[in-house]
Amino acid sequence: LNIGLVQQNCEEHCRSGVLEGGKIIDVEPDQDCHKVFCESAFGKPHCDAGRVRALHINEPESLGPYAARYFASKLWNGEEWFMQIDAHMTFLQDWDAISVQMLKNAPSRKPVISHYPPPHTANLEGMAGRPGSRLCMPTFADSTLEAQIIRLGGTAVRQFIN
Repeated sequence: LNIGLVQQNCEEHCRSGVLEGGKIIDVEPDQDCHKVFCESAFGKPHCDAGRVRALHINEPESLGPYAARYFASKLWNGEEWFMQIDAHMTFLQDWDAISVQMLKNAPSRKPVISHYPPPHTANLEGMAGRPGSRLCMPTFADSTLEAQIIRLGGTAVRQFIN
């Protein structure tokens, strides 16, 4: 297991509101997930062995999810498998084995599996076996809090009958 982490946290004087209908409120600083992971029983051996590469960005200096994904791709160090996920995700049981099997079944030497993930509150069991969403609809955010960050949308993948 090797981990490349791009952590975009608010460290002080934090404001929130993007998901609250534009209402901006004062909030506590973000938890340092990198530190929490490295102090945990599961994470400590990986951190101590140097298998966690991290880039920390203070939220006011972040350039949004597109830039974070680009920075994360630069943390790849030749590993056989490379996976990018965003925060606030929940995983279906056996997601890792399912993903590896999908990659092995792909008709390409270097396959890429990509989709727009469901919200972390989604009922994953109820969604299992159904087509996922695809990435599309890039737009610039218009919130002053997001300072013109590019946002992605998703649309349902429809199954067509010939």
